[in-house]
Amino acid sequence: MEVLIRIKEVKHAIKREQRGFACPVCLKTLKTTSTFKIHVNDLHEGTMQIFNAKSLNVKRKSEFSSPTLKLPKVCSKDEIKTAIDTLKENDILTNDLATIAAMSAMGSDTIDQQRLLLMTEMMNAHPIALTSTDKRQYYLLGSSSTIKELASSQPSVNFIIPLLQQNTITENVIGKKNLLDYIISNSPLSRLLKNEIYWEINQETLEMANHDWRTNPQSRYGVSQLFAGCILLDGTNALLVNCIETYGRKKDVDPHAERYSKGEQYNSLPACDDIYESVCTRSIYNDESNKLIIGTFSCNMLITSSCTIEENPKISVGPSTNSFQPSKQTRIYLHEKSIKKARLLLKEDKCDRLYTYDLLEQVKQIRSKFYRTETYSRCRCSSEYTKGHIYQPYTVFTLFFYDSNQTEDSAAKRASEIFNRIATEVHTSTKHDRRPVLNKNTLEWFIGKSGDIADIVNCIARLFETSDEIEIIGNMKLDEQLKLLAKLCSTPIKTANDTVIGRLVQKLILNCD
Repeated sequence: MEVLIRIKEVKHAIKREQRGFACPVCLKTLKTTSTFKIHVNDLHEGTMQIFNAKSLNVKRKSEFSSPTLKLPKVCSKDEIKTAIDTLKENDILTNDLATIAAMSAMGSDTIDQQRLLLMTEMMNAHPIALTSTDKRQYYLLGSSSTIKELASSQPSVNFIIPLLQQNTITENVIGKKNLLDYIISNSPLSRLLKNEIYWEINQETLEMANHDWRTNPQSRYGVSQLFAGCILLDGTNALLVNCIETYGRKKDVDPHAERYSKGEQYNSLPACDDIYESVCTRSIYNDESNKLIIGTFSCNMLITSSCTIEENPKISVGPSTNSFQPSKQTRIYLHEKSIKKARLLLKEDKCDRLYTYDLLEQVKQIRSKFYRTETYSRCRCSSEYTKGHIYQPYTVFTLFFYDSNQTEDSAAKRASEIFNRIATEVHTSTKHDRRPVLNKNTLEWFIGKSGDIADIVNCIARLFETSDEIEIIGNMKLDEQLKLLAKLCSTPIKTANDTVIGRLVQKLILNCD
């Protein structure tokens, strides 16, 4: 049986196949003439009539714009299973199964597979198998002429994803950044990033990242700003860096400088086989954390907040990053806004902070060396997308600001208040050229309290003896107690950082400002 349908002034002759009538517009299959007529009338506002094809003359048949649609063969579950096994054994699939594989539809139901086969037939697209040097197989679709040319010439290929918008990409990044543009456009972060300008690191920015800290102390601030909001790209894996903090290479400029006693595989120094001559990206397991680090010859930068750029983004907050594995070929793209701000900071000889607000959020997430002035440097920088203290990873200095559901402050939050006061005192006293001191009344909350944190605070209280204040810088006894106190704050900080992840999901992924 055949039927005549007219949709938007276009006539179609549709022949009933075993499974029913296939709609030429939406490819839906209807079993009976009555359901097909309702479908054409209601969904497509068309008309339909039943006719006998044999009664039509050649002239009448030529009035119809499209040939009779014939549904392609449906692949059974056994055929699909055989095809998957064939893929594993590196054998070539049959034409229909190769088409399904090219459309990544091996796991789809038979209806969807049939629609895909019908679409490719209408587009005159044909499959071809590509076998890589490591014997992996990929199936692609193309026109008949292209497929024949590839099969005949067997070229050595280099795959490049086409640009989405040629006119918005500057000439010197065409061919390098199109993959990143594609990854961004297919991620929930596209609304956030699509209008931002990123530049791959070049000779100028390499030099900006490699000033000696002794003669250029402002570098600790400028370099943090330079890499804040950067994007790391390794293969098809991309990572947005939301927060980063810098550490000097040598102990005299930074008490938390990287240790090199464990061997070359544990350090973040650039190597001769890295993609850039003086910047690299490393993942180093240290202090029970997988630390993602960007290294230069003058400093290394710990990434403390990040988000993968993919269909289902993963956010990391804190010292450990498990969602991105770098290599020596990891590319770095710098945010243009960060580059401009970094240039200004690097010109300020007396620079002592990154910005005028959230001063304690700029102090690094350290847990030792509280007797050194450099420990309190405000050189932790957030990206343009995560400004504001509620989007920052918590530290021993800022846990006091955490809004928990508890009606009373916990001992950990009150311990953070002590660190908070210490850092503020160091900053203030440095500005007024006096030695920073800790006042005994800072510990008042813990009087009469019990527990591990209270016990340590009581030990600190005994350091005062008969005085009302003790010095902070150079005080090794105080440092020993503060290290113990900081360690006990680790778990509460991790709990607080989980709330930051929730906020970043709302801001970055769900796009709810």
